[in-house]
Amino acid sequence: MFCREALKKLSQEKFEAVYDYLKKARFDDRKSGKDIDEKQVIHDLNHICSNSDLVFIVEQLLFLEMSDRL
Repeated sequence: MFCREALKKLSQEKFEAVYDYLKKARFDDRKSGKDIDEKQVIHDLNHICSNSDLVFIVEQLLFLEMSDRL
């Protein structure tokens, strides 16, 4: 559902860029012990996709996927 919605509104390339960035920032960096700089994450995401609603949809998708793995 989230994936389909995001892909309708984002190109595949932008979807993958947002998804990959969020996965690294929210999960990979946390596993390596790095602190998350929210201001930097928001800044970087605005350069990838200026539509924060779509970024939120991708973030929810990623959260559901990662919580399903736990």
